[in-house]
Amino acid sequence: MKNMRNEEAVSPVIGVILMVVITVIIAAVMAVFAFGIGEPTKAPQAQLRFVA
Repeated sequence: MKNMRNEEAVSPVIGVILMVVITVIIAAVMAVFAFGIGEPTKAPQAQLRFVA
């Protein structure tokens, strides 16, 4: 008998996994830009001056 190995679906599965990984990376980069996680903002400071 021949050794029957069903490897026909291996390439499409790897392709789908790569597309999902690339999509997740792109979504993460867009989220960083949208929510400003990479750039901390300074807290506003108020100054009060009383003149007598």
